[in-house]
Amino acid sequence: MPFAIPTFAENDDTALAEILAVVYGRHFSAETLRQEELSRPAHCLHAAWVAESDGRVVAFSEYAQYPGACHPRRFKVGVALPAKTATGRSMNWER
Repeated sequence: MPFAIPTFAENDDTALAEILAVVYGRHFSAETLRQEELSRPAHCLHAAWVAESDGRVVAFSEYAQYPGACHPRRFKVGVALPAKTATGRSMNWER
C-alpha cells in the first residue's frame, strides 16, 4: 500500500469535504471550503497536508491562524482521520 503526504492542493477540496463529513457527522461543501481559504487574510499563516494511500486522500492535517484570534505565536493544529479506530469511531484532533 503506497503512502504519501503531499502538500494540500486545490483539487483536494472535494476529498477534504468528504473526510470532514465523516469526522464531524455533517455536510461540508468543497466550494465553501475553497471560499474560506480564499477569504483568509494574508497575515494569518496556514499550511495543510493530505495523507494519500494508493492515490486516494485518506486523512488531512493543518496548522492555521484565524483572523479573530490571530497572534504571532498561536496556531490551531488539526488532524482529521476518518478511518475507524479501535473504538470504531473516527478521529479528529485539534489543539
